[in-house]
Amino acid sequence: MKVLPVLEERVVDLPSTIKGHHLPPLVSPLTREEWKKILLHDGYIDSESDKLLDLYYTTLQNLKNSPSHILTVISGDPDFICQECPKQVICYDYQKYPELKDEMRRLDNIFLQKVGLTAGERYSVREIIERVNPNTYGWLEETKAKLI
Repeated sequence: MKVLPVLEERVVDLPSTIKGHHLPPLVSPLTREEWKKILLHDGYIDSESDKLLDLYYTTLQNLKNSPSHILTVISGDPDFICQECPKQVICYDYQKYPELKDEMRRLDNIFLQKVGLTAGERYSVREIIERVNPNTYGWLEETKAKLI
């Protein structure tokens, strides 16, 4: 796994997997402050904690700067973003909510089909960026509306 230095001597490992519905943020032109507003709006972070924001924004920026890095695109299972998400208990409590795994897989596969990628396949960041439009499914437009 390739390791890149980031802000202030911290080191972030580049992930080996990414979920289908997490691909639009990889090509998003949004700034860190815009992401913060969105994550606050959607309840993923509170005003005191930026851990998820730091992971999310820094890792996505590092991936953008590593176009030859290989990612396996996945559906259904959690990726690096999910692992730090405060909502993961809800999204991935498959024992309590067994239908969620199918719903997560369906959501990821809808997006992957739209951009011509296949779950379980490996792609370079460059290939992913070339295929994914930040406004696929109106994602960017819907996301920017949360900034108003």
